[in-house]
Amino acid sequence: MPGLFANEKLNTGRQDELDIVKGLAIIFMVWCHTLRTLGGDTSTVAGLFVDSILGGPFAAPVFMVCMGIGICFSRSSTPALMAKRGLSLLLMGYGLNICRYIVPQVIISLITKETISFVSLTASFFEVDILHFAGLAFLLLATFKKLNAKAGVPVVVGALMLVAGTFLKDRGTGVLIVDYILGLFWKTCDNTYFTLFHWFIFPAAGCALGELLQRCTDKRLAYKCSLQILFPIGAAFELTAIVLGIGLTSIATEYFYLSVIDAAFLIPFVISWIGVCYFLHERFSKVGIGYLQKLSRHINNIFCIHWVLIGLEGIIRALTWKDQTLGFVPALLIAAANLILSAWLAERYAGWKARRRAAAP
Repeated sequence: MPGLFANEKLNTGRQDELDIVKGLAIIFMVWCHTLRTLGGDTSTVAGLFVDSILGGPFAAPVFMVCMGIGICFSRSSTPALMAKRGLSLLLMGYGLNICRYIVPQVIISLITKETISFVSLTASFFEVDILHFAGLAFLLLATFKKLNAKAGVPVVVGALMLVAGTFLKDRGTGVLIVDYILGLFWKTCDNTYFTLFHWFIFPAAGCALGELLQRCTDKRLAYKCSLQILFPIGAAFELTAIVLGIGLTSIATEYFYLSVIDAAFLIPFVISWIGVCYFLHERFSKVGIGYLQKLSRHINNIFCIHWVLIGLEGIIRALTWKDQTLGFVPALLIAAANLILSAWLAERYAGWKARRRAAAP
């Protein structure tokens, strides 16, 4: 559309719609993880809605697209700083696996006197989750930035990687430790979820979108167009996927291993959802926006803390209601408690780090 994008950057500060969309995604994520991990009832309409819809297209794809957009708006997006952040996120992912999986398993084993195999502990340590993906994505995007690649290059590479990931899915070497490492890139075994090949196209698309947002002369018009054009396409595909039980809304593991077709419809859907949040911003109270912004600022720490809390709650589950299905309402209350406590602890931790940096010589 002529005149909608300038040659220079016009929007460089915080974008409220991104804070809102990420804040809502965090709420949906905590709710979904709590429900799924603690044996919540997902057979009801409400349970399926939380597990497959709110915890599906409104969560992981949103985080990843916003990650790419955030890189464009960040003041710390030099290749060196991005690479450093990528390594930090990768190490954080393995550290979190110890805290949320291995420690609870060992505690349960000590209490129940049941043995736990080294193979099980090893599989838990090498599980590939979204932090591992984010770390690798930052490293790859840092490489593109170092090479001064155009915004479209990572998108094309991401599409090719997605095709390769689809072809390589379930192809391993048979050597467990090697397959765990290769599982960072494509699915080699059952504990590899957010792999680089299947998901890189989302932050890559986010980077391209971020550059457009920075040069957009009329965001209201741009988001209005996205709602009129992209939302019907994405929503129609998602409804079809729900009915057929395929793609991101699938209860099966296809959730994690998207096809090119899934990505082609999901990315426009996420863009239009950001547009929805742009217009919702006008109706949100300052308190509501402030809380969602707080969630957005502490997204990584909230992610880690809520999983540690779920791990501790998993110990209680293993010793009490075990495999019994937890009702939807109890799971909702636990999720709300996890969200509130995770956000509070994340804010306290950020404050402690800020004071420590200020006191450093």
